[in-house]
Amino acid sequence: MLSPYPTGTIKRLHLHGYKSCVIIPVLLANDTRLRRRTACGIVCLLILECSTSAKDSYMPYLRITCPELNSEQRVTIAERLTTAIIDLFYQPRGRLTREELRERTTVHFIRYGPAELFVGGKTPQERNGVDITVELSDWNMSVRRQRGIAHVLTPLLGELFAVPVREIDSINIRFHSYPPTDFAIGGQLLSDRVPWIGQLAKRLFG
Repeated sequence: MLSPYPTGTIKRLHLHGYKSCVIIPVLLANDTRLRRRTACGIVCLLILECSTSAKDSYMPYLRITCPELNSEQRVTIAERLTTAIIDLFYQPRGRLTREELRERTTVHFIRYGPAELFVGGKTPQERNGVDITVELSDWNMSVRRQRGIAHVLTPLLGELFAVPVREIDSINIRFHSYPPTDFAIGGQLLSDRVPWIGQLAKRLFG
């Protein structure tokens, strides 16, 4: 099947909740060896261009298990982590602005007291260390996205909680990547709010 678009043509497609354009790979379409793969090539470009630009693209939720903190410390840490998440998740070509992404980012502190958390039967104080666990939830997170988050957030958490570099392994990040059928907004499942191609793109790329 040959591409219906001439060389250099850009075909713009408008999908519900998306702004996207698809560049048809004519070389791929007209190559007899790859002719059967034309449709696949076009679909892949469509996914890459669409990315996840719908309003419900990201819903990051961070739950932090950490030692007792005063209110000023919590405010500072929440602001720094929120800013970091915005930098990690923001897509300049998407419809979600940085401020909208901020409003969708939640930071929740779960503080433990002197004898409330035990590792190997001992408290962090008895082990002369600190134990920090961040659980980050969002729908359809890709492995690439999770790897990038871990790379950025770990040293930031070390700075915020004064964890020495030699004890960086005491900082843990647990990812909860759930399908869009497992989260509802205003009584409507994400899977009903986000077009299927956006769901696929987010699962693959972000």
